[in-house]
Amino acid sequence: MTVGNTDSIGHALIEFLQLQTQTTLHRLYVRPSASLAILRLLSPLERQLVMSLLWLELPIETRSIGSWVTPDGRSPYEAALKSLASLHIITGSKEQIGLHTSFKTGLRSGLTGSGDVETFGRSVQFVEYSVDAPLSPEALDSYALERWDTILHYMVTSGTEQVAAKPSEGVLYLLEHSGLMSSEQGRRKITSAGFQFLLESPHTQLWVFMLSYLRMMAERDDMDMVDILGFFFTLAMAQSTQQYSSATLSPTQMIMISDLRDFGLVYFPMVSQPLLGFLRASD
Repeated sequence: MTVGNTDSIGHALIEFLQLQTQTTLHRLYVRPSASLAILRLLSPLERQLVMSLLWLELPIETRSIGSWVTPDGRSPYEAALKSLASLHIITGSKEQIGLHTSFKTGLRSGLTGSGDVETFGRSVQFVEYSVDAPLSPEALDSYALERWDTILHYMVTSGTEQVAAKPSEGVLYLLEHSGLMSSEQGRRKITSAGFQFLLESPHTQLWVFMLSYLRMMAERDDMDMVDILGFFFTLAMAQSTQQYSSATLSPTQMIMISDLRDFGLVYFPMVSQPLLGFLRASD
């Protein structure tokens, strides 16, 4: 699973982040993996502004940074500043502008490999006496495709007489919660939004599903949104051929692992020793 600057999807995720409180975002930004992943979601102009301010110890005068802007670029420049301010990435006034300390600290650590590097996941090597050997990239692709195709096939055959493999209850709940399916008289059927979803590219389908999942998780009062978003960005920055330990995951993150495994986004074999559990991110 990778984070890229896909315009419509990236914009939707940015909008979700803009709904979070300033406290939540600052707690999130100190995690290097989150700050680095969010940087990749920004527009090119926004990234340029962030990188220009990143290594400054003090705020810069607004008129100084404004001198970089051509008359034709004034409107995009002001829109970029407004977007960054709405994400609480920059702080400033009419006289000065700079990066918030939390984002600056997290991004510097992410780019230099310092700070809390375990926010990128604790990578481990295969241990010979573990129950499950690591899967090859081809096997991971097959695993992810099988899980994802099960969801899509269930949607397509809903409301018909065809018998299809049934996804987990968590997946079914998300399909209804996201409006892709509805339930009538105990039977689930695909909605018009669900049909439109099926016409999208797999990449777009994945992001639509994940955004729906994040919105659903945000409604829960028993989970910390920083824990949820932090782990989401940890997975987004993970390498698909690398093994990661599950030993340091929080209870909330273990719930997420169970859900994401059902979506085909992670491979998590059940092993007898919890410290040898591996998390593997799928593309």
